[in-house]
Amino acid sequence: MFIYFENYGVLDSAIWLSRYLEDRAENPLDSRVRTVAAMFKQAGLDPEELAAQGKDGMAEARRHGAILPDEDAATERRAKERRAIALSAASSAISVKFSDWWKQRRHRIRYHADGDFFRIFVTDDRRPDDEIELESRSKGFQWFFSFYLVFLAESEGHHKNAVLLLDEPGLHLHPTAQQDLISFFEDLSTKNQLLYTTHSPFLIDGDHLDRVRPVQESDTGRAHITAGIWPQDRDTIFPLQAAAGYAMMKGLFRHRKNLLVEGLTDYLYLTALSQHCAAVGTVGLPDDIYIVPCGGTTKVGTLASLFLSERVRPVILLDSDEAGRARRESLLKVLYSGHDATIVMLDEIREMPGAVTTIEDVVGAAEIVEVLHEITGKSLSLDGEKRSEASLPSQIESAARRQAVDLPDGWKGSVALRLVSAWAQGAREVPDRTLDAAGRLFEEIRSRFGGGE
Repeated sequence: MFIYFENYGVLDSAIWLSRYLEDRAENPLDSRVRTVAAMFKQAGLDPEELAAQGKDGMAEARRHGAILPDEDAATERRAKERRAIALSAASSAISVKFSDWWKQRRHRIRYHADGDFFRIFVTDDRRPDDEIELESRSKGFQWFFSFYLVFLAESEGHHKNAVLLLDEPGLHLHPTAQQDLISFFEDLSTKNQLLYTTHSPFLIDGDHLDRVRPVQESDTGRAHITAGIWPQDRDTIFPLQAAAGYAMMKGLFRHRKNLLVEGLTDYLYLTALSQHCAAVGTVGLPDDIYIVPCGGTTKVGTLASLFLSERVRPVILLDSDEAGRARRESLLKVLYSGHDATIVMLDEIREMPGAVTTIEDVVGAAEIVEVLHEITGKSLSLDGEKRSEASLPSQIESAARRQAVDLPDGWKGSVALRLVSAWAQGAREVPDRTLDAAGRLFEEIRSRFGGGE
């Protein structure tokens, strides 16, 4: 059996019990009626009994100039007490269950009956004293709460073992709440097969992309479902690319020790040199420290803020050039205020305070220049360059201009790839001075992880 869900009736804050009972009898499949019915079922409350318990016999008797007999008044009080106890128990139960799925904040749901009206109030852990009605909460919260009740009730009822079909769920939800919805779907799928459509990358489980079936429209307007391979159409593939990228980032956030470096060149050299240091018995980086290239100095702060949002404080390694020093000052003003030790400047490692230093300075001028000769076919001399006033890459570029040597675009990356490959294949030996400098660098980096968050 296939059950198609398109419209999700969002709960009202105040439910008129008499009207609801009439609507349930006349149109039980109405989306709002279904949602209210699901709420009462999940809460274990009988709306007819609540309506009966809410009748105020004493007030009615006074309106007619009479007095309600003591026995009837006592019966009415007991009924109201039973209703209060049932509502309190239902409120506690739904608050606990709902908090297992809605991770944005911890919420307290309170069901309240006032005469012929049933009301829903909500508080959260940020403002626990400000209780407001459900309809005053965000649309995303209202939708998820209503959706949660309907699916939990109906998937366990006469829809059990059915295939559930959902069209564009969670449109009003924040991306992080859409991720919570995936977890909810995962739980539902243990009892019901679940199929849903979406354009949101946050409703695609990046850890299970094999479950995705892209739908592409052909030139004739017909829809085609792709299985096994992804289509080439950019519009179709974009949410999948975004979901895959987000899954990769979440994988990084799981690691507690991350070293952010400026670029891929830093990553290549550090990874290779760490392996060589370990091989010769000197200090390298342990396996639980993950090196993350940021794609440039300007992107270091952005990537660091993403880690910090997950309560992970990475150590940052920066060049000691102008851009690196500016980035350090920027980080210390806000993101890394009070955490100076988790930012490592390369000139600190080489014990050359104030000198401009990059990862190429650690590798060494002779190695870099020799590989450049292999790439360009021309010799390059650094004689006459002011070694203490400029980084090695700046010296090389200055010398190349004076000696008419054309350096290819991205030459630093090309040199790193060729040099690291040669080290790995044994075609080149890593100089002792390079290993010594790398060992000091790794020793310093390891020490900076001692007090991380």
